[in-house]
Amino acid sequence: MPVRSRRSARSGSVAVEFGLVALPLILLIFGIIEFGNFIWSQQTLEAALATTSQYVFSNTTQSIATIEAAIPAQVKAAVTGLDPTQVTVATSNNVDGNNVAFITISLTYPFTFFQVLGINPATTILSASATVPVQ
Repeated sequence: MPVRSRRSARSGSVAVEFGLVALPLILLIFGIIEFGNFIWSQQTLEAALATTSQYVFSNTTQSIATIEAAIPAQVKAAVTGLDPTQVTVATSNNVDGNNVAFITISLTYPFTFFQVLGINPATTILSASATVPVQ
């Protein structure tokens, strides 16, 4: 009876070990990428809100109604990298007891996670809001 060499006996175990390790490793890498995409989308939404808030705060010559009407266009221009048609903009204004006007800007964006193995992807709503005084 021939004796098998140790090398040929171990060569098949390398393929089995690779098969056991490769799938979890690939899923981990995709998970890290997707989590980074999620954080980046939230930061992009908040950056668009900050840019729009600066516009509202620095625009002192127009009426509140004119500023509110211009806010959606400002937001859509500022959400670089995201689908601007998916961003929802809501505004409201109020005046406090000291006769100071405020505009509240609320943004929402539906973030859809990567689809894995034909399973329906999960969607979560990213949101950001700010209240800005109007001078």
